[in-house]
Amino acid sequence: MISRFRGLCCVLAIALCSSCGDTPEPVVIEPAAQPAAMRPMVRVNLDLSAVRETMPSAAKVYVFVREPGNRMPIGVASYTVGDAPTSLAFAADEPLDTVEVVARVSPSGKVEQQPEDAQAIVMASVGHPPATVHLKPLATSGTAVSAPSELAISLSAPGSESLGGDTTVFLIARVPGQAMPVAVKRLTLKELPGEFTLSDADSMMPSRTISSVGAVQVTAHTSLSGDVSRTPDDWSGIGKPVAGEAASFKLTLKPPQ
Repeated sequence: MISRFRGLCCVLAIALCSSCGDTPEPVVIEPAAQPAAMRPMVRVNLDLSAVRETMPSAAKVYVFVREPGNRMPIGVASYTVGDAPTSLAFAADEPLDTVEVVARVSPSGKVEQQPEDAQAIVMASVGHPPATVHLKPLATSGTAVSAPSELAISLSAPGSESLGGDTTVFLIARVPGQAMPVAVKRLTLKELPGEFTLSDADSMMPSRTISSVGAVQVTAHTSLSGDVSRTPDDWSGIGKPVAGEAASFKLTLKPPQ
């Protein structure tokens, strides 16, 4: 009914202008944007039970949704501990199947990660049941959580034979939520599957080692160009943040979605 009404208005306007001897400007009606309710949603449940008693109610809660391995968020929400909802949803405009959800409680209110913050990172499936984020403090009793001095990673890439054995693979450790790598190891696809380690010896700067940062998160990706920057065509895998004196886990590279 609305479309017919708009069309009738356009016809009348053209008729009136024609009678005045003026040439009407073409009327372009842009298609309406797809309603958020019709777009795939990323649903997240927030569990703040571990931090509500230790964090002030005015502390900021930040929730970021982003493509795995990409620093730039595709969705951001901000609350305080006192008014943060237990569940929220983001409309997924990007054609993604899986996203990374980063939730952080900041007593200082700063977006940048601080030692006293509580943070959690989980993977969520677009359009599927909610992923639950359990926030826990990054520091306890005023002492920062220590990262492991060495990481043992079992790395594999099943089904990647078509890429070629000489394809470069980067194994990278970062502070959760930060883009700058702490440590990097360069491998080739023909070395996979295999057992590998990341240690202080692989750190990019002597003053910023794996053992000196609060916690680390390991990612891996292929690179046909040999460049460390990740591209949409790379196979990739992302591990959970780890802290403690030692850590070992499995990481699987998967093809781009």
